Amino acid sequence: MTWRCVVLLAVCAVVLVPASGDENEEYLTPPENPAGRVMTLEEAAILRGDSFPELVYLVGSFHVTATGQTKMVLRQDGLPQVRLLVELAEGLKVPQEGTVVSRDAGAPFIVSKVRLGPTGQITVYARDAGSRFLDKEGR
Repeated sequence: MTWRCVVLLAVCAVVLVPASGDENEEYLTPPENPAGRVMTLEEAAILRGDSFPELVYLVGSFHVTATGQTKMVLRQDGLPQVRLLVELAEGLKVPQEGTVVSRDAGAPFIVSKVRLGPTGQITVYARDAGSRFLDKEGR
């Protein structure tokens, strides 16, 4: 077994954690995120394109302003010219419009690209990296 395989096994481990007296429940422990830079939406809005020197993780609290089957559009107070378009993992329940969605460094969004539209609208595209660790129905 090589060192690389050992790391891969450690990342994919399932940890048993006693909760409410039931020692048989299984909980997934989120893996460490690969090295990258944690940013706010305001900081990410300055970026352009889809190639960044390192992964960009997005944190903050956002309001859901529109939804689709696997996507949601989020906005943040004080940044009317910036919208965040998030692609959700398959099978996740999309939050209702008006819901507040928060992400921290433990379960951030991962930015894939940033585009400046002809009207000055900035769209930050991201995927929901923390979704796989959330309750699919209790979102």
